[in-house]
Amino acid sequence: MAKNVRTLVAIAAAPLFLAIGSAHAAKATPPAEDITFVTTACAYALDRAENAVRTQAYYSSANWTTNRDALLTKLMGIDLKLSENPPKAGDAMLIISDMQQKIEAWSDPTLAPNKRKLYPDGAIAIEATLTDAEGVAACIHEKFAY
Repeated sequence: MAKNVRTLVAIAAAPLFLAIGSAHAAKATPPAEDITFVTTACAYALDRAENAVRTQAYYSSANWTTNRDALLTKLMGIDLKLSENPPKAGDAMLIISDMQQKIEAWSDPTLAPNKRKLYPDGAIAIEATLTDAEGVAACIHEKFAY
């Protein structure tokens, strides 16, 4: 009897495991070429931030592209939040805050150079595209009245 119950539970759970696996496979991965942002309202600011993320100097490490791609993925997340109906400007601002924390941690001058992931000048340039007058945050405040 117990064997039959386990078999039924396994059969019933199979679709759930398949759905979890396919959702994990659908995780956003930034393309090697320029990202085409869906949100036209803030496309300029997002393009500017993407350019800064792609062109700044990362410390040499085996996974510097992974670090860059993590920031690009966050920009894609901001775009997705702003393109939802209704737009989730608050969630997009939380992603910006998370990016800022990550950038600051990666360029922390108190860390040994071999522990840093991003040069301080690069961190300043990227952060500026998020927070200056033409940055992503300013665009969200202006276009989405957040």
